[in-house]
Amino acid sequence: MTLKDTIIYLCKRFPSLFPHRAAVLNQLFCVNGNGYEWENGQLIDKVMSNKKLKKYWDEEYKEHLKWERTRKKILKLTSEVDPNKGYKKFLEEKKQEGWVKRNAEKIATPGFYKRIPYNFKFYPVSQGFSAITELPKDIKPDWLEGAKETKELLIKYPETITKHGIKPEDIKIGEIYEN
Repeated sequence: MTLKDTIIYLCKRFPSLFPHRAAVLNQLFCVNGNGYEWENGQLIDKVMSNKKLKKYWDEEYKEHLKWERTRKKILKLTSEVDPNKGYKKFLEEKKQEGWVKRNAEKIATPGFYKRIPYNFKFYPVSQGFSAITELPKDIKPDWLEGAKETKELLIKYPETITKHGIKPEDIKIGEIYEN
């Protein structure tokens, strides 16, 4: 799967977790133990590529969607009694998630940032654990560009980096990749 397809998939499947491109790049390249591993020059979701695990997660996702519908009904009923109980916030969240799902193609475009929210934090990059520090020699060009973009974001938005981890300037994309 290309980097763009992966970003679109994650934004559409989990819009509240991945409301913008930087959140997806963070998950793929910075987060330790994210379920993705390098294979044939691209990051592969080891859970979703396993048929038994995928079936389990698809069932869990269906249950989640049922819960969301129930939650909406409950919040709507409670808002009739007390309008400040959270239905308005729920609708705002759903509106944001809808925007992410509708604009996943745009979000997947390099350089497209509606804005990085003030409360967004990059996961601390760990040498030997974060995918960005372990780029394979056979990395696909789009995934290499994604790694470079992630490093640029880490440098551009230093306030979004949690304290522990290596400095963005010290991330070695690798001499063999530098032009």
